Amino acid sequence: MLTSFPLLVLLPIFAVGAAAVWLAGTQLSNMTDVISSRFGLGEALGGIIILAIATNLPEIAIVVSASLTHHTGIAMALVYAVRER
Repeated sequence: MLTSFPLLVLLPIFAVGAAAVWLAGTQLSNMTDVISSRFGLGEALGGIIILAIATNLPEIAIVVSASLTHHTGIAMALVYAVRER
């Protein structure tokens, strides 16, 4: 899809994406500190919990999307693959 665009168009797209990831990561870190202090968790434990949730979000989104569109084979394959890790 993006292979037809020239490099001068792709570089700003990459820069915007990188900035969005940076800002989201900073915001996630700040919110982790807030959640940890509210629930009395240590910063490390709060970070581990948020990291575990954040790293599993793509798999959760794929399973939900595949299930809603009746692609149960994809959903079950991903659930099985996640359990085998």
